[in-house]
Amino acid sequence: MSTKWKEALAMDSRVESYFEDIKGKRLHFWESEAAIYRWQKSFSSKGAIVFACDKREKEQLGKTGEELEQMGITLKLGGTLFGAIGR
Repeated sequence: MSTKWKEALAMDSRVESYFEDIKGKRLHFWESEAAIYRWQKSFSSKGAIVFACDKREKEQLGKTGEELEQMGITLKLGGTLFGAIGR
């Protein structure tokens, strides 16, 4: 087996372990832009409890807000971003 192949397998193992470790953990993502949206979906699908925090209101998020909620992601909207943590 080549060194590159061994490195790839080791990386896969570390990634799997990482995703196992985040199951049930609370993750807060700030702002719901396209790049972050993919991470929110990914972590949610791996079992993390995901919060999408944004200073905008749900109407301003449009389709993105609805899709996040459908995936079980909790929206914490309005006000200041840091204020959303405690809500």
